Amino acid sequence: MPRTRRELKTYPINVRQLVVSRVQDVSAGMRRITLTGDQLRAFTTADGIAVPPLRNEGFDDHVKLIVPGPGQDRPIPPVQVEGHLDWWPPAGRPTAKDYTPRRWDPEAGELDLDLVRHGSGFASRWAEHVQPGDPAYIAGPKASALLPDGVDWYLVAGDETALPAIGRLLDELPPGSRAQVFVEVEDATHEVPLTAGPGVEITWLHRHGAPAGTTDLLERAIRDADWWDGEVYAWVAAEALTLKPIRAHLKHDRSVPRDCLDITGYWRRTVGSEAAEPGAATDGVDDPQAAAATQLARLLDSTGPAALRAAVSVGLVARLDRGPAPVEVLAAELGLADAPLRALVRYLAAVDVVVLDDGDPAATGTAPVRLGPVGELVADEDTLAALDLGGARALLELSPADLVTVLRTGAAAPRSPGRLVTDLLAGDQARAAEHRAFRGGSATWSSPSIASHHDWSTYREITALGAGAPETVSTVLHENVNLRATLVDLPSVLPGAEAAVEASVRPRVDVRAQSPLAPLTGAAGDAVLVVHLLDQLADPDAAHLLGALQEQLGDADLVVAELVLEPDEATHDHDAEIDLKLWSAFGSGVRTPSAYEALFGAAGLHPVTPRGGQELGWDMRLWVLRAAPDR
Repeated sequence: MPRTRRELKTYPINVRQLVVSRVQDVSAGMRRITLTGDQLRAFTTADGIAVPPLRNEGFDDHVKLIVPGPGQDRPIPPVQVEGHLDWWPPAGRPTAKDYTPRRWDPEAGELDLDLVRHGSGFASRWAEHVQPGDPAYIAGPKASALLPDGVDWYLVAGDETALPAIGRLLDELPPGSRAQVFVEVEDATHEVPLTAGPGVEITWLHRHGAPAGTTDLLERAIRDADWWDGEVYAWVAAEALTLKPIRAHLKHDRSVPRDCLDITGYWRRTVGSEAAEPGAATDGVDDPQAAAATQLARLLDSTGPAALRAAVSVGLVARLDRGPAPVEVLAAELGLADAPLRALVRYLAAVDVVVLDDGDPAATGTAPVRLGPVGELVADEDTLAALDLGGARALLELSPADLVTVLRTGAAAPRSPGRLVTDLLAGDQARAAEHRAFRGGSATWSSPSIASHHDWSTYREITALGAGAPETVSTVLHENVNLRATLVDLPSVLPGAEAAVEASVRPRVDVRAQSPLAPLTGAAGDAVLVVHLLDQLADPDAAHLLGALQEQLGDADLVVAELVLEPDEATHDHDAEIDLKLWSAFGSGVRTPSAYEALFGAAGLHPVTPRGGQELGWDMRLWVLRAAPDR
C-alpha cells in the first residue's frame, strides 16, 4: 500500500532571494509576512544554473525560511548547485525553519508566510523585527502532495502551527466536501478567519493559559467527534508527543487506513521552551578533539543499533505502540524468553526507547513498560520497516558487516548462510518488492533533475528499467503529457513498481514482466531509461546488460541516470555509507564517471552528452548514449 493516497509531485530544490513587502498581524499570536521578488519566477543564477518558477501545489507544502543564526546579523542562504543545495557555504552555516505558505499567488508574485509569535527561536525573533523592504531567502518547496481522491469526508486537526496548512486545505477543498476541523489556540484572540463551506464544521479549542503542547484538547475532541459514514482522510499536525494517543486512536480504534492517516509532529516541546526550532544552529564550543572523540564513540558503538533493530524485529516496539504491558505479558504475547527480554528492556530504558515504572526501575517485577520519547519516534511504520531485520532494507543496511570479505576478495560478500543478497532477493518476492521501493525512494528527489536536464519531448514511447524507474517515470510523464512509458521488471516486483507510479500518469504507463537483465522482449520505443540499476551490478554484469541493450537499441537512445563518485570532492558520510553498502551487497559500489564511461565504451555505446555526463545534483549524473554505428 502506498504511504499516502495523496499524489506526490517533486521538484528541484532551489534557493530564492526575495524581499518583504508587507508585515501584518492576523491574530494576537500570528504574524503574516508577504514575500515578493523576481526570483519567484524562473531565473538563472550567476553560475548559469537554470532555476524554474516556484511551485506550491499542496496545502501542506513547506518552504525553508532562512533567518539570521547565532552570531549572524543577516540571513546566510545555502548555495545553489545543480539539482540541490549546499548547506555548508563558506560564509557560515544557514539557519532555517520550515513554514507552510498560507497563500501563493503566482499572478501577483506574492507568497504569504504565517509565523506563530511564541517569542523564542531565531525565526520568531526575525519575524518580530522584520520590516518591509528587508531581504528574505526561502528554499523549496521540493515536493507537493495533492488532496486525496476517493474519500467521503475529512478529519482535520492541529494547533496554531498547523493553521497555515489548515487554512490552505479549507480554501482548496472541492465544492460539496464534508469536513470536521478542530483547532487548538490560546484563546479567542488567537483565532483567524477560515473558509467554511456548507459541509465544514470548525471547532476552536482554547487552552486558557496552559502552555502549548501540554494539553489533551485535540485528543479529547477527536475521540468525542461524530464519526460520519464513509471513508475518511485524517490530517493532524501539532506538538509531536501530543499526537501519539491521537495516532493510536485513529489507527487502532477507528481503523483509518494507513494511506488516509497523515499525522505530523510540527514541533516538539522541550524543557524551558515552548517550541524547538527545526534546523536552527546551536551555540557550542569549537573543540576538534572533543568532536573527534564523540565521533569515535559513535563509530565504536554497535550495541544501540543492534538492540534497537532487535526490539523492532521481534515486534516489541509495535506491541508497546498499542499500549503499556508488563515484561512477562510481552514475553508471552511475542513468544520471547523472559530473562533476555528483561535485559533488553533495561538497555532500551537507559536510552529512552522505553520507560520503566518508578517502582520497578530494573524491570524485574510486574510493573508495565511503555514507550519512551525515542520509542515513539521509532513506532512510525516507515521507521519500523527500515529497522526490521526480516525486511529487505536490512539486507543492504547490514551488508557492511561482511566488509572484510569484500576488501579481501573485491566481490560481494555472501549473506548467512552463505547466500548473496542477489540470491536472497531472487528467492523472496516480498523482499524483492520492498528492496525496489527502498532504493526507488531516493529517485523521488532526483527525478525532477532527470526530467529537466534532458529533452523528453522528442520521444513518444520509452522503456524504463531499474529500482528508480517508477518514481522517475512519474515525474517525466508529469512534465511531458504526450509521452508513454513501459516499466520492465520481475513479476514479483511489478505490482509494487506500478503502484509507485503517481495515479494521474498511470494510464500512460504499461508494464512488462521480465528480468531487467535479460534482452528486452518487446520494442525499446524511442528511448530506454536506466535508473539505479547499474549501481547494483558488478562490472561484468553491468557490461553484459549494456552490451545486450546496445544490440537492441537501433535508433533509440539509451538514457542512463546513476549515482556517481566524484574523485575531486570530499565524500560525505552518507555517500560513503551507500558506497560501502553497495559493495558489500552487490560487489558494485558507486562508480566514478570515467568508470561508467569505460563500461559504455566497452559495450559499443557512444555518448551524445559531453564527456562526464550531465550533472543532476544528488550525486547523480545522466548520460545519453547511442549504439555505435560500426557495431
